[in-house]
Amino acid sequence: MCGILGGVLFEPERAARLVRGAPAMLEAIAHRGRDGRGLRYYRYESPGKMANGTEPGLPGINVVLGHLRLAVIDTSDAGLQPMSFDPLVWISYNGEVYNFVELRQELEAKGHHFSSATDTEVMLAAYREWGVGCVERFNGMFAFALLDGRTGKLLLARDPLGIKPLYYWRQPEHRGLLFASEIKSILASGLYEKRPDWGTANHYFTFLYAPHPSTAFKDVRQLPPGHWLEMDLNDGAVRVERYWRPRRRPDVARLRGAELDEALQSLLGAAVGRQMRSDVPIGSFLSGGVDSTVVTGLMTRHSDRVKTYTITFPDKEHTYYDEADLARATARHLGTEHHELPIRLDQPELIFSLIDHFDQPFGNPTYYMMYLISRQARDHITVALCGAGGDELYGGYPRYRAMALSDLTRWIPLPLLHGMASGLRWIPDSSHSARRRRIESFFGGLDRDAVRQYLNWTYYFSEAQKGELLRFPESPCESSLQRFRKVYDDCAMQEVGDRLLELDVQTFLVDNLLEYTDKMSMAVPLEMRVPLLDHEFVEFSLNVPFGDKLSGGDTKLPLKRAFREFFTPDALNAPKKGFIPPLADWMKNSFDLYFEDRPSAVREMSGNPSAGITWRSGLLDKKIIDRYRDEHRRGVQDWSYELFAIMIYDLWYGKHFD
Repeated sequence: MCGILGGVLFEPERAARLVRGAPAMLEAIAHRGRDGRGLRYYRYESPGKMANGTEPGLPGINVVLGHLRLAVIDTSDAGLQPMSFDPLVWISYNGEVYNFVELRQELEAKGHHFSSATDTEVMLAAYREWGVGCVERFNGMFAFALLDGRTGKLLLARDPLGIKPLYYWRQPEHRGLLFASEIKSILASGLYEKRPDWGTANHYFTFLYAPHPSTAFKDVRQLPPGHWLEMDLNDGAVRVERYWRPRRRPDVARLRGAELDEALQSLLGAAVGRQMRSDVPIGSFLSGGVDSTVVTGLMTRHSDRVKTYTITFPDKEHTYYDEADLARATARHLGTEHHELPIRLDQPELIFSLIDHFDQPFGNPTYYMMYLISRQARDHITVALCGAGGDELYGGYPRYRAMALSDLTRWIPLPLLHGMASGLRWIPDSSHSARRRRIESFFGGLDRDAVRQYLNWTYYFSEAQKGELLRFPESPCESSLQRFRKVYDDCAMQEVGDRLLELDVQTFLVDNLLEYTDKMSMAVPLEMRVPLLDHEFVEFSLNVPFGDKLSGGDTKLPLKRAFREFFTPDALNAPKKGFIPPLADWMKNSFDLYFEDRPSAVREMSGNPSAGITWRSGLLDKKIIDRYRDEHRRGVQDWSYELFAIMIYDLWYGKHFD
């Protein structure tokens, strides 16, 4: 787990600026790796003719590769990067290829020799043997840049699920390209002139994240999951291709009972076994929920010394979130060495100190919780396994249960159902469970169009609400629904429920859950591994019929049946609480101050001297914001996520464009 960066520029003055800016690019993401750093400079002339060195004084430099290392596999200096197998082929790589042991054995049988125990060296040999097709043989989470001076190609690749991030910016007029694990590295180069992407900003207010492949910065892109990008250094041509996507598997859809149980045990057991490979301390995040329990239980099959970590909330007002008793009982049942990490939520303003890790607006406050647990766990371990992905694969979110309920309302006219939403405001709201908001969202979001209905339930500002709030200088080219539907139409699964799960895997999972998991764990830095997102297991799981995953109010049924031995009776019946902070309370009691015209108080809370720039400059309508604030304070409507999204966008815009 590391950070990568680099660039290609052939126009002499810009190439010189890249060389000067490379150390700043490296320093900008120094938090991603404490165990080693490297910059290497190259002068590419033609296929087979390339010089390199570690000093920027090499004449005619036009390519740079950089690397920051968090050592996990072979912690010796043999793992330092950029790494090569000859002077013409070099790699800078972030992540883990979990099947490197098996690949190494296969490559050794083909005559390849190795001088280290790293997975990086295996990747180089795999490229030498199979070319760009090597990415299809890697099982893991990765983003890498591979420079091949023999052919004059730069290859960028991202893992099938997008667990590891990779951003890039092209300058086709100068045969140029910059790339990095985080956007801040590209900004630090001094070559990119910052401009907001108004279309992405419009989508942000619906999704609360920037949907890939675009970013909040004009022309800065994310390489999509399961894709590679190849740049021809000889003419600057760039080609982007998708190398992996989940396929329809009728053979999986037909499995039932013991056959399905055995397949799940085999696939996920193998994934957990691979992901336990580590030369540094490793543990598991255990909440007591289904996903983390399954992962931890499978770890105990590979080791009798599994360490588990659970967060606790000592403050009485936050006991609702505390799952310590359940996790403790599960740890005893599984026989792990259990540790409880106390977390206090009495300084919510600290959430603002973390937003720079995202580089673009990100409005899901759950990132704060991920940071707190990662920071606490980092004192004990370097690698953690978690249960991320189980909700998207096996229907764990309330919106999946709502899909089944919506079928019961088909005979009721939609206007009547929507009217019921506003009529439910007498129900007491709860900052813990958001019960009323969910009920209102259910009735208010009902639609005969399954995709639009799902968007209504899952996300935030509607097009009409954005029309009131946003005053951007450019109109969006497409609505968020159109953006959403494009992904849905491209899904491989057939039935509506299965397609919506796949849609979540390709959108919500990548740009929301995996985004904050990477940014917050690497802020520490802690390597976070996600066995449920093994791409073979993901394809298998998406093909298990949606109807077999839920029954009544119960979800994730295949996982509960296949791994029933790991659960205590209480764990199987425990309600899902979610990993969320008390945002509704924070918005009323602390964050509302951000919208007041009191610069010193706002600056003290958020650290932002430019607070309010988006409404002072006319980009956002302050009257609409104040209406949301008033309704939220009076308990008329829970606008906490919408107001938080506005704050985050204002903070981001003020930092970059004030």
